[in-house]
Amino acid sequence: MIKLHYLAILLLILVGLSYPANSNADTFPKCFIGTYLVEQESGTQSLWTFAARGTLAITSSAQQLLNFSTEHGA
Repeated sequence: MIKLHYLAILLLILVGLSYPANSNADTFPKCFIGTYLVEQESGTQSLWTFAARGTLAITSSAQQLLNFSTEHGA
């Protein structure tokens, strides 16, 4: 589960580094917008939702087992 979170953070960092310093949230690439189903070998399933202004919400089937809630970020 921890690897999944690191992957999400890495993806957002790489997307952020690909933009000039004067960019803003309105320049978030439209090709990323949407909801993605992420399945791990352990059977855990997560929904990653990228919104139009660069925000991210991750919901996981392991939340109750590992005692955490939906994650949000920008």
